[in-house]
Amino acid sequence: MKLIVDGVADLVTVDEAENLKKLSVELQACSPDQASALLAGRDLGRIEDGHAWLHIDALRAIARQPRSCTWDERFQLAMAYAQRNGWTDPTGDFVRAHIEPSPDQGS
Repeated sequence: MKLIVDGVADLVTVDEAENLKKLSVELQACSPDQASALLAGRDLGRIEDGHAWLHIDALRAIARQPRSCTWDERFQLAMAYAQRNGWTDPTGDFVRAHIEPSPDQGS
């Protein structure tokens, strides 16, 4: 699943919601600070120390319907996997995601 943070449109959208093997945040036309403000303003999370920290319940909610009939179970398994690997915060409320530059910015 990929969250796209668009600094020009002032939007956060979801792409590839069915792909629960990868979690990332793509920054489009915004700095990490701007992206953090956009995420926080929607109660989705924050950018901190080079990673996105996404609120798990908000992440589940923003992944629009329709989803496959196995999505909820697979999402729960993915979050359990993240927790086992130390990719959640101590409260278990937030999961760490990679930050990707937008394709037009390169790497």
